[in-house]
Amino acid sequence: MMDAGEGDAREGMDVVSRSQCGGVKTHICFFAPFLKGEHFAGNETVSHDLLSPIHEAAVYELDKMLWMLATPLPISPIFKVPLLFGNAASIHACYTPPNPIPDTQETNKYGYKVNSNFRFKLVRRIGAGAKAFHWFYAASESAIILANAFPSELSTNVLSTLMRHPERVSALRITPGWLIGSALMASGALIRMACYRELGRFFTWELSLRKDQNLVTTGPYSIVRHPSYTGTTLATIGTFICQIGAGTWMAESGWFELTSVRVLYAIWLAYSAYIPWMMIWRTYAEDQVLREQFPEEWNAWARRTPYKLIPYIF
Repeated sequence: MMDAGEGDAREGMDVVSRSQCGGVKTHICFFAPFLKGEHFAGNETVSHDLLSPIHEAAVYELDKMLWMLATPLPISPIFKVPLLFGNAASIHACYTPPNPIPDTQETNKYGYKVNSNFRFKLVRRIGAGAKAFHWFYAASESAIILANAFPSELSTNVLSTLMRHPERVSALRITPGWLIGSALMASGALIRMACYRELGRFFTWELSLRKDQNLVTTGPYSIVRHPSYTGTTLATIGTFICQIGAGTWMAESGWFELTSVRVLYAIWLAYSAYIPWMMIWRTYAEDQVLREQFPEEWNAWARRTPYKLIPYIF
């Protein structure tokens, strides 16, 4: 049961959130429209408001958590600059193939429909584009932060060029959510690099079975069977948080007000969202080929390491 004081507090929180609809830190006013609807009971359609006391409490707690993640920390934005370049370096590590494209004989095990020379080149070009974009993003947000910290005629030009609303520059801050996203990107990169080292020349972006390949089950491959995909997924989630969350260049600059920018960013985010799905699909293709190529070793490995991507979950 909720006492009167708590109820008043929640009512106050709800009013504040609703009064700021359209702001970066508004959450309840975003979730509330989806919490009303209808359900069928027998032959009758029963309208209901999902914001019952229980649901309202859950939404309130979720809103409070999101609000805390979006609250700027009492840290100078200048400290964000090296972290921005650290994030770009993480993505660079994730999207840099450690070995050249394998020859046709080494990819035939997966069939032409899975692998093709066009797809090989396209994937690598997308990876190169992703690296360039993240370095550009890091340089742009860093330039804005430094321009705001050290006013001059040059800094004024920088702000007017990179910010659609230069008066919002003070909103570019470090938030707990942004730090979490940065940690995910760094963790993903470290996992990927550990996989590069463990597999050595056997690690290719393209689905292939190298000549004289053996089944590697040590290092990160003793925890889950496809750890490199775990790393990529973590880095992708971190990218979402660090580029569209509160306190970021895209969220605060005003460029999202332009339809063209929204469309381009939607395409980029759609591709980023596609990556985890593709990783899941590839785990099944790889497991099938490895099981056929190394039947006894793979079965023993699968018993010791039953999870594909996330220990104890998947």
